[in-house]
Amino acid sequence: MLSAAFGGFRPGVLTTGLCFLESLYFATEPTASFIPRDPRNWFGLGSLLFTGLVTCLLFEGAKRAITDASARELADGQARVVEAARDIRESQRLQQTQDQVAREHELRRQTLESIIQNSPACIALLRGPHFTYESVNPAYQALIPGEPMVGRTVREVWPEAAPLVFPLLNVVREAQTVYPATEAIIPRHTPQGPVEARYFDVSFMPLPGLGGDDVQVLKVAIEVTRYKRAEEQLRAVNQELESALTQRTVLLKEVHHRVKNNLAVISSLLSMKADAVGITEAREALEESQRRVLSIALIHEQLYGSENLDRINFFEYTQQLVEQLHSSFISEPERIAIRLDIAPIEMGVHRAVPCALILNELVSNAFKHAFPGQRRGEVLVSLRESAPGYLEFVVEDNGIGSPPGVAERNTRSLGLEIVSILSRQLEGSFERQSATGAGTRLVLRFPVGTSRRAA
Repeated sequence: MLSAAFGGFRPGVLTTGLCFLESLYFATEPTASFIPRDPRNWFGLGSLLFTGLVTCLLFEGAKRAITDASARELADGQARVVEAARDIRESQRLQQTQDQVAREHELRRQTLESIIQNSPACIALLRGPHFTYESVNPAYQALIPGEPMVGRTVREVWPEAAPLVFPLLNVVREAQTVYPATEAIIPRHTPQGPVEARYFDVSFMPLPGLGGDDVQVLKVAIEVTRYKRAEEQLRAVNQELESALTQRTVLLKEVHHRVKNNLAVISSLLSMKADAVGITEAREALEESQRRVLSIALIHEQLYGSENLDRINFFEYTQQLVEQLHSSFISEPERIAIRLDIAPIEMGVHRAVPCALILNELVSNAFKHAFPGQRRGEVLVSLRESAPGYLEFVVEDNGIGSPPGVAERNTRSLGLEIVSILSRQLEGSFERQSATGAGTRLVLRFPVGTSRRAA
């Protein structure tokens, strides 16, 4: 039993075997012999051997149970240690997370506080049933410099604005909704005494409180008084400018109307003089001068009836001028047809006048010289954009053309000399081209300048 208890199963079995042999040799008759004489001794020896083996097995089982229990306890202890270590690590991680969250919260609080304190918008926090100022930023305090606000109610700080502000604050508190107000007029007594109307873009926002009457309202306001004043001044200036523009328009219309009337008077005087002159060449010269004056008068008539007093629609002008010249030169309108190919181009006055005089000279020459007798034909007047930035003015007829030698003499005539001078004034070029058939084709090209397509 001692060997099994202290030595284990194998020492216990060995000791049991030795005890069996020792009892067989020394304790049974005959002694000093391993063969007992009495058979009952075999029962005692077997009992000894059985008892020793059972004892060894029991002690071995108890030892294993104790070992297993110790191992389980050790494993449980290790598990508890691991769990405790994990709990410690989790606690440390949680503490670090809490510290990080606390730092971030503090950083955000400081950032928000810095934004509020340095914001150009006026920000104030109101609390309680009487809307007491709990905090204001410097921009809000600057509205009333030198006057304390924190701890005082809206009615005490803005007594003139209380009848307007209090209903809005009550709506925000009861409905728990944001209320914006644009260009709200909030009166305020100035240090000199009179009430000054100040304009604000205001937003009232409800904030959660501690319950009961502990209501918080965030007020954000931007003063737009100077912008409102500037807008009013701009509106007044615009009204003055519109009035001045109307007066200028009326004056310019009157100027164009009077110029047109004066040119009409000059034309009438030239017509009267032409009727009184007996020399044919002098009468024709006066009539040509009369037509040139009328071509300029027609421009001022167009300007007078136009919305734009600095430019005319040259298509409409060409139509009227050619019709006037047609009725003046041709007694039978159906004998000579007119074909217009004019783009809807608007011209400024400084370009329209030279173009009008050129048109008058070229069309007049076509009516006078291209169709002698009762000859029939057609006159084409074209104004198109020939190349980017350039206009092409064409007067073409299918009449008799210019015989040899006549073209050279015509280049020295007053009409074509006027056309040449006006072409240079337009920074353009004037040339005679071969026409279809036996007619004449005269082409003027000049830069677009301020001309543009009419609407």
